Amino acid sequence: MIYDSWKIFPYRDSGFSVAGVRPLCYVIKLRHLRLFRLRPGETEICFFGVIAGIPFNRNLFQGTMVMAETDLGRLKVLVVDDQALMRRTIKSILRQAGIEDIKEAEDGVVALRMLQQDTYNLVISDWNMPRMRGNELLRSIREDDQLKDIPFLMVTGEMDEAVVGEAGETNVGAYILKPFGAKTLLEKVAQLINRKKSPSKIDSCLQLAMTHLEAGEYDQALDQVQAARAINRNSPRVLYVSGLIFEAKKEHKKAERVYLKALELSPKFVKAHERLSYIYELAGKTDKVVEHLMRASEINPRNIDRQLNLGEKLLEQGDPDKAKEIFKHTQRISDVTTAELTKRIGDIYLKKEMISEAIDAYEKTAELLPDDVYVLNRMGISYRKLGEWDNALKVYKKALELCPEDENIYYNVGRTYLEMGNKYRALDYFEQALKAYPDFAEAKAVIQKLTNGS
Repeated sequence: MIYDSWKIFPYRDSGFSVAGVRPLCYVIKLRHLRLFRLRPGETEICFFGVIAGIPFNRNLFQGTMVMAETDLGRLKVLVVDDQALMRRTIKSILRQAGIEDIKEAEDGVVALRMLQQDTYNLVISDWNMPRMRGNELLRSIREDDQLKDIPFLMVTGEMDEAVVGEAGETNVGAYILKPFGAKTLLEKVAQLINRKKSPSKIDSCLQLAMTHLEAGEYDQALDQVQAARAINRNSPRVLYVSGLIFEAKKEHKKAERVYLKALELSPKFVKAHERLSYIYELAGKTDKVVEHLMRASEINPRNIDRQLNLGEKLLEQGDPDKAKEIFKHTQRISDVTTAELTKRIGDIYLKKEMISEAIDAYEKTAELLPDDVYVLNRMGISYRKLGEWDNALKVYKKALELCPEDENIYYNVGRTYLEMGNKYRALDYFEQALKAYPDFAEAKAVIQKLTNGS
C-alpha cells in the first residue's frame, strides 16, 4: 500500500517542491517495514513526512500554535507511550514547533516517578499501556496536590462512551484519536497551554472558589461561584462547585438541589451522580444511592471503587445476584490485579456476613498470593464464623509461620480456641498476643476475664 505525501501535511503551501518531496514521501506500508508495533485493531499512524526526514517549514504551523516562540521554548513536556517510535514521532512534531525540552517515559509507572522528581508543563500520554495505563496515570496526577494542575493530553486509539466518560471524570485536558496529523496534535497542545496561561473568566472564578473552599473560606468561595454564575447561569460545572461548597457547609439539601440541576443540564455529568450518591447515603436512602451509582457506572464503568461500592449497596438492598454480576464485570474490566480486587470483594462479603462467598473470594486470592498474611487472617475469621475451627487454625498457623510477631493472629487463634471451649489454649495465645504488643487492650481484657474465672 502506498501513501500520498499530500495527505500528511495540513497545508499545500509548505515550501516544498512537488518533484523533490513526492519521491521521499512515497513509503511502503509501515507494518511490513516493522516501523510500528501495532496492537490488534489499531491503524497505521500518518506521520510519514517526519519519518521520511523531510524538514518542516516553520510557516506550516502558523495559525496552529497561537503562542510566542519564546513561550514554546520554555515548555517542558513529558511524552508517555510504550511504543518508542510513537514517542519519537511526537517529539519530532513538537520540536518542529519550537519545543525542545521533551522527556520520554515508556509507561505510566515511569512517568509518575519522573513527574514527582521534576517539573513539567505538559503531559502527552497514550491511553493503552502495560503496567499503568494512561487513565491510571491521569488519576494519580489529579490526586496529587503537587501535580493536579498539569495540562494532560490523552492519545487513544479507542473512543467509545466508556473511554470518554472516564477521561471526563478524571479531568483530562483534551484527547486526540489515532491516527492523527501534526496539525491536530499542535492545535491541542496550543489549546491546553493557552487555557493554562489565560483561563476563561469562568475558569478563573471556579479556580478561586476551589482555593477558598480548600482553605475553609466558604463565603468567599460562594462569592466566586456567584461571579461565575453571572457569566453563565446554567453551567453544570458552576453548579457542581456550588454543591461542593454547600456540602462543606453541611447544607446537604442545597447541595442536592444544585447537583440535580446540573444533571438536568448535563445528564452524563458523572461527578454530580457521584456526589448525590454520597448525600443520599448520609440520609440513609439506599435506593437513591444505588440509582445514582448505577447511572454513574453506566457512563464510566471503569471506576473500580465505584463499582465495588455499587455492589456493596446492592447487597444492602437485598439483591445479591445483581451484586455478584457487578463484581464479575468489575473483575473483567479492571486494571487492578485480580488478587487485589478479589481480596476487596472478599472483604465486602465478610462485612455483609456472606461468609461462604467471602471464603470463596479469599481462597481464590490465596492461590495467587499464598504468603499474604492479611488474606490468611481474613480467611480464618470467615472459617470461624462458619464454626469450621480446624480450617481456621490451619490458616492462622500458616500466617504465624510467615509473620511470627503478628499480635492479631495470636489473638484470633486465642478466639478460635475460646470458641472451641479450650480456655487454657486460648489463654496461652492471648498472652502471646500481649507479649507481641504490650498495649493490646483487647488481649488484656480477655486475659483478665479468663484469669478471674468468668
